[in-house]
Amino acid sequence: MDNQKYFVRIRGKIMGPFTLDQLASLKNRGRLHDEHEVSTDRSTWVPANRIEGLFERKAAEAVATNHQEVKEESTASEGSTSWYYTIDDVQKGPVSFAKLEKLCRNGRISDDDLVWNENLDEWIAVSEVDGLETSGNVKVKKQSKEKFPTFRSDSHGQTIFWDALLDGVRSTITAAGLEATFHGMIKRGSLAMTVAIISWFGVVITQGVKSDSIQAILWGMCSVLILSALKYVAVHLSFASEELVRNTPNTLATPAFPNAISVLLLSTGVGIAGISVYYALERDDLVMKILLLLVAGESLVVFIGSAYATLRPDWLNIKIESGANAALEGVAVFSMSLKLLMRLLTVVFCVSAWIGAVVLITSNICFIIGGEWLLTAIALSSVGVMQLSAASIAPLIGYLFFVFWSIFLGTAQAILLLSRNDKS
Repeated sequence: MDNQKYFVRIRGKIMGPFTLDQLASLKNRGRLHDEHEVSTDRSTWVPANRIEGLFERKAAEAVATNHQEVKEESTASEGSTSWYYTIDDVQKGPVSFAKLEKLCRNGRISDDDLVWNENLDEWIAVSEVDGLETSGNVKVKKQSKEKFPTFRSDSHGQTIFWDALLDGVRSTITAAGLEATFHGMIKRGSLAMTVAIISWFGVVITQGVKSDSIQAILWGMCSVLILSALKYVAVHLSFASEELVRNTPNTLATPAFPNAISVLLLSTGVGIAGISVYYALERDDLVMKILLLLVAGESLVVFIGSAYATLRPDWLNIKIESGANAALEGVAVFSMSLKLLMRLLTVVFCVSAWIGAVVLITSNICFIIGGEWLLTAIALSSVGVMQLSAASIAPLIGYLFFVFWSIFLGTAQAILLLSRNDKS
């Protein structure tokens, strides 16, 4: 039997220690995914799928064992034990069980939030604690279900199509799923950049050998070094942007702004793609034709993907709470726009890196074939280098833009909050 204790880090929050059986229980309940990080010493972290035997266990056995443990432990711990709880992944407490019940009745804690006390080996959902199944939790469930209501104030049925579309799409999205997808995209973008750099080096070396030019070979080595440095900057700033979003919470009064941005992004993406395809068909220049078609494809992926993600503002650390101050709402709108731009540019990095890799590999093949394919190879090389440049620079622009403007936003928000406190 494995007696090793494990710690879990999810979105920067460390929980545990857990046994392997308890990790399997978290996995089977959908609270632990393969991309989450696990450690035995809180220092060295590895993806959960690296833990041997964790993702091969039988789900039914793990769930049954966990259910029995939770039932026994939660019943025995309702007395004077101090409880801890999380709201929006922020740990709070200790509080008494009576206080915990009151928080549930008041709608402060939902069924999906986690609670823990010293008698429990793991954090569990509120819905799994016997004494917390009260009428207050019914209200909490309703609030959770309507966390992102469609904003129809005074629309008089004029936006039925968009309301239905946005609600339908939103129901298929979770913030955790978006986070996992985004994290995976950065890793795949890094891999694509590596492939693209190797392909570009192959193009330069191939031409240097054919022309017997040592200068071409040296230039190729220097360009690979530069591209490698740019890749390092792009990948690390992409991950840094995630941390900035986590540490910059904001509040909007309604989901009207995220909905509007989603519709605009969708329309913009389709519009740019259509115009790009139209002009690509009109051009005779091969390089421009390829570039315009790539712009069309990237626009669809980047803008439609961003429109999809914007429907979950909690992914951008934006809460929807009625009664928000108008001035603070303005700060939140600006902050959300900056966060969205930063993440949109990270998506550009991933997409451009993969396109650059494919184009440069194709270019290298055309150079090797030679003959009538030489002009095509040169055109593809130009396009590939442009894609690599876009992939390298995009995360840097997004990160710097967000950081610099956040200085202004932080100052404005502090002044507004101070003024609000003085009046109260």
